Amino acid sequence: MKTTIICALLTILFSITSISCSNSSDEELQPSLSSNNVTLSEGASTTITLTNGTIIYAKASDEIVSIKVDKNNIQITAIKAGETTITICTGRHKLTCAVTITKRDNNPETDEDKPYDTTELQNSTSRLISSSFSITYDTPGIIFSIENDNHITIYDLNTDNRVNFSFIGEKALGELNQPRLTINDSIVSITNARIEQLTADGMWILLTTIEGDHIWLVITDI
Repeated sequence: MKTTIICALLTILFSITSISCSNSSDEELQPSLSSNNVTLSEGASTTITLTNGTIIYAKASDEIVSIKVDKNNIQITAIKAGETTITICTGRHKLTCAVTITKRDNNPETDEDKPYDTTELQNSTSRLISSSFSITYDTPGIIFSIENDNHITIYDLNTDNRVNFSFIGEKALGELNQPRLTINDSIVSITNARIEQLTADGMWILLTTIEGDHIWLVITDI
């Protein structure tokens, strides 16, 4: 009788233990992805990894990415801008990863790429700086004036030097329309003029001459 009771208790205990282990095992085997949401720019690549499973296949809903499967790794390469969803099948489970592709900046610009020392943007004194001469507003005898936001005149009472610069349209970051620069009534050939920095206090204009020289014209404190 005692032997029968002991066997029954062992059977119940073993059953409870088996159920507990089975649930724990199911949780451990649940497959997952290292990322379910990816953002790439055109031409860029990234890799996501599947854990607790084996990849049977992976495919995208739109052909704006290319996919390469290597064991449990999926390399995603962006082809063109848009949105797609990658479906990964492990046999018993299907997982998804949303992919957003943004347009690539074909002309990324860093400080090293710019044709000037970016410390110039930290100097807020009105001035004209070129390779041949410079005029600064806080020098005695220098007169700066600006009309209609786009016609700048600088006059040096000490030397009678006069500088005029003008452009057409509203002032805004980027290239200026129809820039015109004269120094002592002589036209300086400008190949490019652009506002590099624009604040509530003024503007930093970079002029490039036909010879390749750079001229800073800063109007901030007049």
